[in-house]
Amino acid sequence: MDKSTLRRKVLADLKTLSPQVRSQWSSSISRALTKYTNQARITCLGVFDPLPSEPDIRPFVTELLRKNTSTVIAYPRCHKNHLHFYEVTSDTQLIPVPHRKFREPDPTRCPRLDPTKFDLILVPGLAFSPRSHARLGRGGGFYDRLLSSSNVTATTIGVCFDCQRYDTVPVAAHDQFVSMIISESTK
Repeated sequence: MDKSTLRRKVLADLKTLSPQVRSQWSSSISRALTKYTNQARITCLGVFDPLPSEPDIRPFVTELLRKNTSTVIAYPRCHKNHLHFYEVTSDTQLIPVPHRKFREPDPTRCPRLDPTKFDLILVPGLAFSPRSHARLGRGGGFYDRLLSSSNVTATTIGVCFDCQRYDTVPVAAHDQFVSMIISESTK
């Protein structure tokens, strides 16, 4: 299956998920992320504000911010086809992006961070392969450009629902792989 066909298939499958199932699965993913970050002792974490079709990791991030741990939380902001990460200490520092369905950090209120200092980056995507750790994004290449930097050494976790896991995912030379995958069935 080529990338375009797989993208269409995954998006169609995601549309069939009820809000209740999506919420239940997202809660399981948040618990798995909490368990992983507690065991790994993360000091700097790159996260994302989910699109409506993606696992809702906001409760996981909100809990980290509420605990006021020493973990630095950074959200990406798209700028000239690149992702720049900014430290966020409160949900109020995220602003809606016109013509998009997610929020980004307000660069006038949040300090920009160097992603080479991150321990962990959570990576969204449409499809992931548990075998190869290949990732199929939405086609913009933002995370591929970020992760292709030889200076970024963070562990990367692909965050998805089980229905987004495929034995094989088509890849091109520029595609970047994730270190591991967390979904609702992750223990």
